[in-house]
Amino acid sequence: MKIRAWSRGTNKTFLRILEPRKERGMATLRVGNEMWNYLPKTDKVMKIPPSMMMGSWMGSDFTNDDLVKEYTFLQDYHFEMAAIPDPQPGLLYVKSIPLPDRPIVWGHVITAVREEGLMPKWQEFYDEKGKLMRRIDFSDIRSFGDRTIPAVMTLVPLNKEGHRTVVRYLEAAFNVPVSNDTFALRNLRTRK
Repeated sequence: MKIRAWSRGTNKTFLRILEPRKERGMATLRVGNEMWNYLPKTDKVMKIPPSMMMGSWMGSDFTNDDLVKEYTFLQDYHFEMAAIPDPQPGLLYVKSIPLPDRPIVWGHVITAVREEGLMPKWQEFYDEKGKLMRRIDFSDIRSFGDRTIPAVMTLVPLNKEGHRTVVRYLEAAFNVPVSNDTFALRNLRTRK
């Protein structure tokens, strides 16, 4: 699948599917914690209700909630250094624990961060009982303009044998002006 994406800060995102052909034109708009999908075959814009937030985003292993909660991560969690068995040299481990009043699915998240450059290496997501449910590996550290980021994210849901979703950034541009119209509901139906 090939997607073009625009974002403003961490609270506005617009995604349009370019390939494969049968899914071309599908789009997702996220503004704050609200989200809409557009399906060109039915020419319908659908607001994603809270009951569907844990559902798969466009058939991937990412959930709708992943796209929405991304922007509130710093406000929704308490962070502390984590002690893990067999730590690797050159990595820092951070445990993210949901604040008590937040509606968060995960019991906690452990993130391994490379000391050099502070790039994420992996994240492990645990349920409320402490069972490891999924892992995201970050790889292929690249510079895009003046920013260095992991160009590949691989999500593996550990409760679905053989499943994985790989996100690969082919191009990225930062600090580029983006029109307010990009994040308007009416933009979901355009084919640009």
